[in-house]
Amino acid sequence: MQYCVHQIGSAIVHCHHLGVVHRDIKLDNVVLRGTCVMDGILLIDFGLAEDIAFTSSDPHAGTTAYRAPVPSNGGVSCPLKADVWSFGILMFALCHGCMPMNEASDLDRRFVTIRAGQRDGLSICDAFYRAAPDMPFRPRLSRRCMQLLNGMLQIEGSSRLTAEGCANWWL
Repeated sequence: MQYCVHQIGSAIVHCHHLGVVHRDIKLDNVVLRGTCVMDGILLIDFGLAEDIAFTSSDPHAGTTAYRAPVPSNGGVSCPLKADVWSFGILMFALCHGCMPMNEASDLDRRFVTIRAGQRDGLSICDAFYRAAPDMPFRPRLSRRCMQLLNGMLQIEGSSRLTAEGCANWWL
C-alpha cells in the first residue's frame, strides 16, 4: 500500500510541478509498468488534463464517482486539490474493494452521511461505515492509512492534503 501511494502520489506531484492538473485520476488510469507493483506504477490518459494556469476549473470534469465536491461556499475549487480527492477515492476503493459513493453531491445518500460524519469529527472510513452499515467487507486498516485517507478525502478542499503530502506520507 505504501509503495502504491508513493508511486501514484509522485506521478501526481510531478504533473503538478510541471503545471499540469490531470482531472481524471481513477483506477482505470493507473497501470502497472511490468508484471508486478514493484516494477512501477504509471498514471495514464491525460485527455482531460489542463495547464494549471489556464484550467477551466470545471467542477464537472472527470469521472463522476471520483469528482471532488463543489465547495459549499460557492467558490471555485482548486484543481490541484481536486486531483488529491480523486486519488483518495482511488485509494479508498483499493483498500475497501468498493467505491465510497457514487458522486460527491447532495444527490448521493452516502456522500450526505459521510459529510455529516466528518462534521461530527469522524474519519472518512468511520463515516463511510456509518453510511454503509451492511457493507460485507471491512478491511483492517492501519491508523496511518486511515489518517491518510481522511486527509485526502476532506470535503473542504482547503483542509485536504497536497499531492506531495500524500506521496511522502510514510517517509
